[in-house]
Parts: sequence; structure tokens; C-alpha cells
Amino acid sequence: MSARAHSSAAAPERARPPQQRKLKVVRRKRRGLIQRGAARRATPLVIGGVILVSLLIATVLLEQVLMAQSAFKLEEIRQRTERAQARNQELVLEVTHLENHHRIEEYARTHLGMIETNSATTEYMVADIAAAGDTRLARQTTKNELELTGAAAIVTGQGDSP
Repeated sequence: MSARAHSSAAAPERARPPQQRKLKVVRRKRRGLIQRGAARRATPLVIGGVILVSLLIATVLLEQVLMAQSAFKLEEIRQRTERAQARNQELVLEVTHLENHHRIEEYARTHLGMIETNSATTEYMVADIAAAGDTRLARQTTKNELELTGAAAIVTGQGDSP
């Protein structure tokens, strides 16, 4: 017979009535955690340390990336500032050249056909032009209005009155 057949045949011979097991509740003397070995106690600390070191490394790398980007932007701003300063110097030089009174007089004579007048024979006329009340536009004063108000004067020379 096989081993299985032999054990099933022998089972009826050994059959005993079920016995009750005597079980009892065992209480621990300490209410603390279950005692573990040194290696098992250190595992949460090691995992926490690895997480902390990983976060620290990620933070340092992020800071390095941000600093590199800031340095790039700063260099770009410096270049724009230098270009703006150079352009400003060019414009200041051009303004000083254009503001030169001798250059303006020469340009007026040669390009605009202006001539210098004799100040002793030059006459200036100053007119007081009254503005219309409702239109806010200047209107031409009549000869009668000028004589009545004395608003017109003829001045000869440079600021000399007649």
C-alpha cells in the first residue's frame, strides 16, 4: 500500500475522542512596545535619515539651478544696461552738437535762407489778441479796439519804446 492508504487505514485505529486544550491568557509584564533587536529599532531612523538627506540634496540642487538662472538674467541685464549707456552717450553727444548756437545760425543761413538783420532798424509789433468768450479761439482785434485799449505798441530796436 501506499503511504496515504496506510495512514487512512490506520486512522480509524488511532481515532481518539477530541480532547480540550487547556489555553490560558498570558499577560506581558511591561506595557511598552514589543522589544525588538537593535537592527529593527534603527530601521525607522535610517529611513527617516535617508529621506532627510534626499530632501537636503534636492534643495541644494534646486538652489543651484535658481542661482544659475539668476546669474544668466543678471548678465543679460548688464549687457542691456551697457548698450543703453552707450546709446545715451551717443545721444548726449548729438544733443550737444545740435544745441551749438553757431551751428544753428549757420544752418539757418545756408539751408533756410535767413539773413541777419540790423537791430537798429528792426521794428517789432506786439499785439494783444483777445480770446472769444465762448469758443476759446483767438480772434483778430479790430483797429478801433486797439486804439481804445492801447493794446498795440510799436517797438523799435531791441526793447526800446518810441
